[in-house]
Amino acid sequence: MDVQNEAQALMVLNALPDFGPVGIRKLIQHFGSAREVLRASAKALEPVLSGPRRQKLLRWPELFDLPRELARLEGLCARFIPSTEADYPARLKGLHDAPVGLYQQGDVDWRLPAVAIVGTRNCSQYGRKVAYEWAKELAANGVIVVSGLALGVDAYAHQGALDGGGKTVAVLGNGLDVVYPRENRALYGRIAAEGALLTEFYLGRKADRQTFPQRNRIVAGMSQATLVIETDERGGSLITARFALEQGRTVLALPGRIDQPTSRGCHMLIREGAILVTSPAEVMEELSWRPEPLELDFGGLEVDGDAANTATVPAQLEQLDPAARRILEQLAEGEVLHLDQLSDRLNQPAAEVGAQLMLLEIEGWVSKRFDGSYEKAY
Repeated sequence: MDVQNEAQALMVLNALPDFGPVGIRKLIQHFGSAREVLRASAKALEPVLSGPRRQKLLRWPELFDLPRELARLEGLCARFIPSTEADYPARLKGLHDAPVGLYQQGDVDWRLPAVAIVGTRNCSQYGRKVAYEWAKELAANGVIVVSGLALGVDAYAHQGALDGGGKTVAVLGNGLDVVYPRENRALYGRIAAEGALLTEFYLGRKADRQTFPQRNRIVAGMSQATLVIETDERGGSLITARFALEQGRTVLALPGRIDQPTSRGCHMLIREGAILVTSPAEVMEELSWRPEPLELDFGGLEVDGDAANTATVPAQLEQLDPAARRILEQLAEGEVLHLDQLSDRLNQPAAEVGAQLMLLEIEGWVSKRFDGSYEKAY
C-alpha cells in the first residue's frame, strides 16, 4: 500500500509502536522524506533499524489502517497537521522531540501569546477561583489559555477562558476521539466548538502513565509561560514546569497558604526561582503582552496618558546612547536573547554589554526573564 502525500506518511510513522519523533526525524533525514521511509526495503532499512522495529515498519499496513484513520478524522471535522506546515504551533518547532504532527479539532491562531495554566486535580476553592478568573481575564485580553483537560485546575482554566470569550487549547494524553476523564465530556465538546483540541496520539489511543508526560511537554512547549496554580511537592504539574524550564520558557507560580498541602509545590518552585505572580496583569507583563487599545473618538480633545507616552518612544530612542540603541535593535521583533548571544552579535565584550543592559533595565527599556535572557519592555 502506498500513501498519497507526506502528511499521510507522517501520520503512519507517528502511529507505529516504538517510533518516537526523534527517531522518525532521523529516518526522514536518512531517506529524504517520510514517504521514502515507508517505501524502503528490508535491505535499505537494515543499517538504520533493529530487527523488531524494522519488521514493524515493513508491516505498517497491518499495524495501522490509514484509510480508516482518514475517514474517522473527516467524520470528526478534524485534521492532522505535520510539523512542516504553517498551521503547526511555531513555538513547538524548536523542541528536539517535537511531535512530527498533531491531530487538531477546532481552530486557534498561534500568532497570539499563549500561557499554560496547570495545577492539581484536588484543588482548593482558592485554586478553583484563581484558575477560572485568571483564565477568563487572560482570554478576554487575547491570550490563549493552554491546559490538559484534567479535572481540577485544568478544567476551571478551560472554562474560564471560554467564558471570557477567548480561546483555549486542550492538549490530550489520548486520541481525539477518546474523552478522558469522562466527567469533562461537556467541556470537551465545548472546547472542540469554541477552542481547539490537540494531541499527538492517533485516533482510539487511550491514555496511560506514559502519555501524560508526553502531553505535558507539549503543553509547556506551545506556551510562552507556564503558570502553576496549585500543586503538592510531587504533583504532575511540576513535570510540566520542569519541561518549561528545559525548553527555556518562563515559569510562574501562585503563592498560597503555608499550611495548604496543594501550595507546597508552588512555594518550592518560587524558592527555586519561579516568578511569583498575584494577578493576570502580572502574567501578561511577563508575556510582554498588551492587548490592542480600543480606537475611541474623543472629538478633537487632547489625550494624555499612555497613548501620549507611546507616541514619544521614537523620540526617546534617539536620545539613547548609540551602544544602547544597538542592543535594542537586536531585540527587535520580539526576539529574546541571552547576554552571550548579544555579545557575539554586537562583537563587544560581555561586560560592556551587561553594563548597558543593566542601565536599560533600570530605565525600563528591557526586562530580564526568568531564564536570564532579555527582551524589550516597550
